[in-house]
Amino acid sequence: MTHQDLVPIACKWLLTEASCATVFQGCATGNDPPQDPVVLGVGSFGRSIFIKFFVSRSDFEKETQTQFWQLPVNGVGRYRFLCVPSGLVKEEETPPGWGLLNISEGKQASCILNPYCPTGSEFWRHGFEDFALYDVLRKNDGMASALHRLQFKAVVDLSLE
Repeated sequence: MTHQDLVPIACKWLLTEASCATVFQGCATGNDPPQDPVVLGVGSFGRSIFIKFFVSRSDFEKETQTQFWQLPVNGVGRYRFLCVPSGLVKEEETPPGWGLLNISEGKQASCILNPYCPTGSEFWRHGFEDFALYDVLRKNDGMASALHRLQFKAVVDLSLE
């Protein structure tokens, strides 16, 4: 399975299962390789869900040792999930505070671990403080206005291709 296989499935999960109104998909910036996709879902009441993708075990092991994982305050997304092909990462290997989405060979998303939603609850709790996203939304009136005006669920592709 490739990143291109995982991204649309994760976008659909954000729109249908995670109550996001808008999903931004694009490539990571900073220290990540430019081909490394990221997805950010935004919903009401401050919900922002960041999804990081891994398609190989070696990439997962190498990446989780970087500063991004050691200092989560520098990341984006109040709620954060790994998205991997089924069996690549075990629940107990998931970094603290992160959820886990498995994608089956049949291209179905299963939320294996959601630390933000206790069993039987409809409301997500806790999560990371998402100061980076709050700052973007506060400074960029155009983005905030666009999010407010979208009255249908949408995926916004921010790729530079």
